[in-house]
Parts: sequence; structure tokens; C-alpha cells
Amino acid sequence: MPADLDTAPYLPPPAGIRDGLAFIKARLLQPVTVQGAAMQAIAETAEPFNDSHWYWTDDNAKALELLALPAVRNAEPALADSVLDFVLVMSPGEAIWRRLAAPQIQARRLDPRDFLVVTPFHSFEGDLSRGVLRQSSRFNDGRERVAAVHTGHLLEFQLGGRKHCIDVEDSITDCGLLRTVDGITLFHESTIEAPASLLSRQAQPVATLRYSYDIRADSAAILLRVTLRALAGIQLSQLRLTTACDALSDVPRTCHVGAGGTYATPKLPPAGAAYLHRGPLQQLLLAEAGNPGFAHTLHLRPRQPDQVVSLSATTREDGRLQWVVLRHAASRLPAGGEFAIAEDRLLLAGGDLAQAPTVMSLLDSREAMAGIDPSASYDHGAELNAVATYWRHGMADRYATPVPPERLAALRAWLDRHLDAFFAAVTPQGDAAGHRVYVRGLAFVILALDTMLRGTGEARYRLALGAALDLLLQCQQRGANDGVFFDSGGNTGYLDCHAAGILALARLVEPGCDARIAPALRRALAALRLGTIMVPVGGASLPYDTIVVRSRMADGGWTEDGAFWTYKAALLLRALRVVLSRRAASHLDLSPAEADRVVTFARACSDRLATTARRHSDGVEHLTSPHAGEGNSETQAWVLLAEAEATAEEADAAIAAVAAITGSADPAPAPDPAPMPAPANVPEPSPELLHEARTLRINVKMLAATLAQARLAGLTETATLPGVPRRFGLGSRICCQADIEQDWLRHWCRALGTSPRYHRKLWEDCFVPQALWEAGMLEPGRRGLGFAVGTEDLPAFFVGRGIEVLATDLDASDDRADAWRDSGQHANRAQNLYRPRLAKAAECDRLLGFRAVDMTAIPEDLLQGRFDFVWSICALEHLGSLEAGEDFIRSAMRCLRPGGTAVHTTEYNMDQDRPTLATGPTVLYQRRHLDRLARALAADGHAMRPLQDPPGGQHLFDQLVDVPPYPHEGGPQDAPHLRLTLGGYTTTSVGLIIQAGAA
Repeated sequence: MPADLDTAPYLPPPAGIRDGLAFIKARLLQPVTVQGAAMQAIAETAEPFNDSHWYWTDDNAKALELLALPAVRNAEPALADSVLDFVLVMSPGEAIWRRLAAPQIQARRLDPRDFLVVTPFHSFEGDLSRGVLRQSSRFNDGRERVAAVHTGHLLEFQLGGRKHCIDVEDSITDCGLLRTVDGITLFHESTIEAPASLLSRQAQPVATLRYSYDIRADSAAILLRVTLRALAGIQLSQLRLTTACDALSDVPRTCHVGAGGTYATPKLPPAGAAYLHRGPLQQLLLAEAGNPGFAHTLHLRPRQPDQVVSLSATTREDGRLQWVVLRHAASRLPAGGEFAIAEDRLLLAGGDLAQAPTVMSLLDSREAMAGIDPSASYDHGAELNAVATYWRHGMADRYATPVPPERLAALRAWLDRHLDAFFAAVTPQGDAAGHRVYVRGLAFVILALDTMLRGTGEARYRLALGAALDLLLQCQQRGANDGVFFDSGGNTGYLDCHAAGILALARLVEPGCDARIAPALRRALAALRLGTIMVPVGGASLPYDTIVVRSRMADGGWTEDGAFWTYKAALLLRALRVVLSRRAASHLDLSPAEADRVVTFARACSDRLATTARRHSDGVEHLTSPHAGEGNSETQAWVLLAEAEATAEEADAAIAAVAAITGSADPAPAPDPAPMPAPANVPEPSPELLHEARTLRINVKMLAATLAQARLAGLTETATLPGVPRRFGLGSRICCQADIEQDWLRHWCRALGTSPRYHRKLWEDCFVPQALWEAGMLEPGRRGLGFAVGTEDLPAFFVGRGIEVLATDLDASDDRADAWRDSGQHANRAQNLYRPRLAKAAECDRLLGFRAVDMTAIPEDLLQGRFDFVWSICALEHLGSLEAGEDFIRSAMRCLRPGGTAVHTTEYNMDQDRPTLATGPTVLYQRRHLDRLARALAADGHAMRPLQDPPGGQHLFDQLVDVPPYPHEGGPQDAPHLRLTLGGYTTTSVGLIIQAGAA
């Protein structure tokens, strides 16, 4: 718990938190009515987004956790208590409802054959002329999908001693959409005919049948009404009207039947049709498999349960449910008479069987249902942790306005009830046995239990905390995904869930704690690395360098999830700050290298958050991403919680640690022959001045990023990219802006599946294939050898062109590989390099090989001149000295056939008149060193293309020198990064092209 806000409750909250809370009050806090009670709640966004204005329970709970801190509640008591009231009213019984919304209904398409109706929580589309109604849950992040198909109805009856079964959808004669006082009714009507027979040679009309779906603006439920009217003179008997759901086999589903006050889960037939239940029933649940917070459940409740005679189902050959049919019976229908039934249907985008009774009670009251989406909350733990935080401080009498004892008792009962419900949900019994855990929610349950244990000391919370910790550790992976937390049943790690796991473990670290916690925490920290993810920007998918967690996929490739979204960076920063505070308190033993990584990642997160903070006249808004135009309630709350986690002392310590790490990690430049003495009595810069300097740095980078985006957009609009590469006459060359804007670079960007940016690493990735293509080396049947390939795309790219590739990297057991492995830039087998978008797995199996190779001691069998080309990208400068890199280049020429081509990129020092970094983990080459290398290669019989200087001073981005945070450290992704500071020098990349001489 944040120390300064916890133990100094009567101090005002820090300025950053005050400004963020001011924005919440001014822009997000709105009056709402929940089940007839007026209160205030925090809206998702300041303005309706995608025609929706939602109030998420878990987002309000995240804000409540901050508001419950004594320093904050004492400053904003009315706000804290109002948000608490909203969380409580949205969590009756054992359920926690997901969200509230104002009434809304839109008919966006009116054609009954292709209609679209939208309510706050659902969208409805389909073809009423065919009796098809498809229903989806509404989200704003692209996760909408059809989760219920209302169709497949039948009518069975007896007429004149003959039994008939009519497919309703085949007999529709009328359909449409009707406006009502509170919504829209969809309907389709059929004329029912008895088929021709020997006695009656023509089909005989006998009845009309109408199915209608009442959709209300203020309700998540729909009302299905079915009315059968016999024609004059026609009497029907043995009636069976059906209500059905079809097309259920897209995901595995289970049926739960509520009858007689209990729920049963009948076993589905292996294939074909079977009865699952006979007799009346009160409720039917069609539940998707998977995490209860995300899997859909369709609740069906007959309003005349005694008229239900059976439930039948049809499954496919794979055992998946396809079709369910409820039959409603009447013995006879007199001429001109009417048989009517009704059924409530409620599609939830999360929930489980335990919530079924509460859902039933909700359906009984229109006022209780108004505006509520009773799907289960995603972050079940967020609500528990927030209420626990409020309860603990109230019990400890840390609030200036005390909490009444009866309210504290009610909060304790609420917590115990929902903790029991949580464990019942994640450890279900019977056919649904098996843990079903959402890591992020579980992590916050652990925080809640830790808070309750510290507040009470009771054994029940200690036991529950141990059980929750067991579940969390079961979610932590071994093997290729070592240290990463996966949701149960999942195959991907997500940075926010992983960060929540780190936060939970760090909060539990203390003397005498469970011996498993510290090792698990260190493994989780080691799983963090720098990487590149593809993010959606303006309809395109662009690369974004950030902190990531990586997951090995079934096809052998990797997927990465990172901190593009601000809430993920904020949650990770919060977790890392707790880690640092535990280390500072001597509760967590981290090596200097481990601590350095934590501080570096924390700095990157903090700088990342600085890029998405936008000041308004009424507070500070935190945008959802670097490319977003607005923030939301979850982002706002989690950024403020990350700020609350750091005391002023911790912040100063982190800044000092960062400075120390920067000085030790970046090699220091060689001293001048006569260094100037340090001036005496120079005061340390004030925190305000340091803040202004950091802000100025970010402002300059953001301005440069905006200019770069605008220039690239203009080039893309006016330029026509050729379908094949063009010869440019590339020589050994220094990276420059003009190259980024050339057709040759844009061609290879497209081929590699990326987009042009003013970034030197992108230039390197395109320089190598252009140089090889111009040399005739990218033809099928060629052989290539790559050194220190790390996680490059080029091996798979070459394989996709029919080239045999041997990729190499330093042996994983070599201590020198540690830094590359920790940052996710090391390969130890060919499967690390598979890229399905560039080469099929079968091609990689056939053409891509891997071998551990030390570039300072290339094995003799590789030096036999059997390769057409060799390459390396920014590797030779890490061999310890300038001479070691030059020796590698000369040695690697022995791998080539006569006339073969070598292409290497490395670091280039633009400062020609000063000493350079000649030894150390990173060395910087200058022109004189490359000229010396060219002479040595010529003496060996090879020819290095002459080094071409860039057109210096002619282009803006050749004159901008980037400073930290760099794009891979969380800085603006589109900021120009052609020049940068390294070791006190201005540096860039240089590419060398060398042709092997005759044997």
C-alpha cells in the first residue's frame, strides 16, 4: 500500500493525483439511477464513444481503490463514498454486474431482410424473412461476435387424425420492424398449412403463427412472444410450439437446466438428437466454455414454465452442441382460438451457473433491470480489493469523517460473500471441474485478501490467501514461456495480467513469507523484455517498440504483448514500484543486474506515461494510447494508482538509480587529453528544473514525431510504389533521411510487412536485402549465413525466397548472451526465427538451420567458402574492441564463395574529431577505422564498396539527435531515430558491402 498516502492520511494528495482526480470530477463523474436509487458514478469516457456511454463497475472500483486511501478520501469524501455506493449497488447477492448505461436504441438498418438494431449492450441483425435473428454483445475494442442465433423453430400439431411438423422458417409470409413506446419489435409471421394428402390434394391453411422479439432501450433482456391462431372452422390438437436456438457449434457449450429449485447439467449426446429434459422447467442456460469473465451465456426463461414439456438438443459428430429446442404444449386449440407463450432471453458476455438465481430475480422487475448489463465483471478482484482497502482504513479510524459501524459491518459481510463466490467460481464442481482463472482478477483478489489479513489477522483470510497464491503460481509458466502468467486454458501471456501477477507477489514479499514467492517474482521479472508489437493506428498496423512479455505459439513462432495501451504501462509501473520498495526495505533480494533492469523498465514506463498526459483547464487527462484522442476511466484510475504507489523519497531514489544505471550501462567516452576541472559550488538542479527538462525533452520528441508522421503520410499519398525492387547503386553507406524516403527502402518495408519510419534499425533491416538483391544474391538456391541473428526477421524472409539459410547466435550458456537473452534478442534454435507471415513452417523446416557460433572464433568448417552471402546487423560492435570487429569481418570473408557478398551494419560515430569508444561492450567506428578496414580487405583480395557520406545538413531529420527515452524504451514510436546520443557521442548506423575476391 502506498506508504505516504497510507501513514500520512491528513496530508493532501500529491499534485499529479489531485490533477487527475479533478479531471474525473469535471469530465467523468455523472449522476445515474440504479434500481431506482440516485447516485453518482464514473463514466467510461468524457464523451460518448461509439454511441455508447457506459459506467463499468470494475473501472469505478479501480478509482475507488485510489479514493479509499486516507489522504485522498479525506480530500474527497463525497466522491469516494458515492463511488463506493455505486460499486455496492452493482454487486447484489453473489454477483457483480458488469456495467450500467443510459437507455438507447437505434435502428441503423430498417430492411427486415438485412436489419441492424443497436441497444446499449447488444446489437441485433439478421433476416426476418428467413426467421433469423443474430445477437452480439457490444464492445468498443473489436471483440464483438455473434453469440446467439434465435431461429430454428417448429410447429407440431394434429389435424383430422394426422400429425404434422412444420418448419416455421419455411412458411414465413410477412416480417418487419415496429416502433414501440420503449423500443422496437421484430417479427415474422407464417401461414401454416396442412400438407396435401390422398384425401386433400391441396395444402390446407389452418393457422397463423407469429414470432416477435421485443427489444427495449432500457433492458439487456429481450422478450420472445409466440402466438398461434387457428383459422375459423379449424380445430387443432396435440400442439407443440417450439422456441429454439441454432448455430451453437462455433464454440463448445454446456446446457444447465433449472427446474424444481435446482440446476442440473445433462450430458449431451455424442452425436445426433436426444432429449435432455422432460417436464416443466424454469430456466435454461446455454453456457460457452472458457473463462467465466469472458464466455457468453444465454439465459432462457419461459414465462409459462408449466407448459414446457421437453428440452431436446442436437449435437455434431465432434460432440458440440448445435441446436436446442424447447417444446411448449397445449392439448387442443379450438377454431378461431389462440395459443400464446412468452420467454425472456438474456445474453450475458460473462458469468457462471452460480449467478443464475440472481439473474432470474433480476428478470422479475423491470425497474431492477433498467440500464444494467448483468454480465459478470471482468476484474472481479478489483471490486474486492477496493472495498477491502476502504474497509481497512475505516476500521483503523484513518478517515477524518468516520465510517459508521453498521456500514463497516455491511462492507465486511459484502467482502466475505464475494470472496466465497469467487472461490466457488474458480474451483467449480462436477462436470465443470477444473480451475478457471483470469490472472488479472485473481491478482487483485490476492491484494484484497492480503489487506483483510493485515486488518484482522484471522486464519480464514490466511487460508484463502494461500489458496489464491496456489492458483496464481499454477498460472506461471515454465519452459519456453518461463515466468509468464497465462490465464487458465489460455496459450498467450498478456502484459497487464503479467504485471498484476508481479504486483500481487511483490505485495506478499516480507520476512517469513511463503518460500515460493520470491523465486516466482524473480522469474516473472526476468520474463519482461524489450520487443516490438504491431498496433492499430489509423486503419493500419504499425510496429511499436515497448516492454513486452513473449509467448511461444503452437507453430513455433512467438507472439508479444506490450505496453502500447496506457493502462498496461501504468499497471506495470505500479508493480515495479512495489518491487523496488520491497527491495529497499530488504524484503526482496535482487542482484544488481536484476535491480538495474527493474529500474530501467520503471523509468521506461514512467516516461511512456508522460507522453500520454494531456492537461486541460479542469485537470489532467491520461490518454488511452500514444495515438488516442481521449482517455477512459480505467486508464485514468490506473495511472493515478501508479502515481500513488511512489512516495517522493522513492521517486528521488529511482531518479538517482536511473542516473547511476545510465552512467554504468552506457560506455563512458574516452577522457579528453586535458579535461576541464569540475566547477565548484554548483548547486544541484531543483526537482522543478529536472521536471521541466524532462517535459521539454518529451515535448521536442512529440513534435518531431508529429512532423515525421505528416511527412511520411504526404509521401505515401503522392508516391506510387513499384511492384518489384529497383536498382539504386547502393554502396557502403551511412543511414540518412533520404534513404527512408526512397522507393528501394519502401519496397523492402512492404516485403517485410512493416511500414516506413525514420528509424535507423528499420534502415538496417532494408539495407541488407537491397544490397544482396543488387548483388544477385536473393535468388532461389542461394546459401546465406547470418551472424548474431537474435530475433531478426531476415532469416525467415530469405527462406521465403527459396534461399537456404544457416542462422547463428552466441551459445545460450555463454555469459555474454545474458543481456541479449534478458532483452528478448537472443536465438537458441531455428524455431525462434520462424515467421509465418514471411515463410511457411514447412519451408523453414527444409531450408532454415541454426547453430551456436562465437563471432570471435568462427568454426573452421564454416570457413570453407561454401556460402553465397553472409550478413550481420549491429553485432560486430559488441565484440569488445574495434579490432575484434574488424577481425570478424575479415574472417567471415572466408565463408564466402569467390564473388560472394558480405553485408554488415554497425555503429558509426558522427563526431570525427574526438576520440571514440574503442573498447568495451559497445564500440563506435569512425571513418578512419572503416578506411583502415577497406585497406586490409583489399590486401586480402576483397573489395569493400566506398563509404558514401549522407547529404548532411540537407534534411531536418538528419540534424535531429534523439535522446532517451528511445522508442524501444517507451518513447514516442514515430519520433525520428536516425541519429542518437550514445556514450556522449552523436551516432548512427553504417552499412558495409564487401565482395569476395577470386579464390
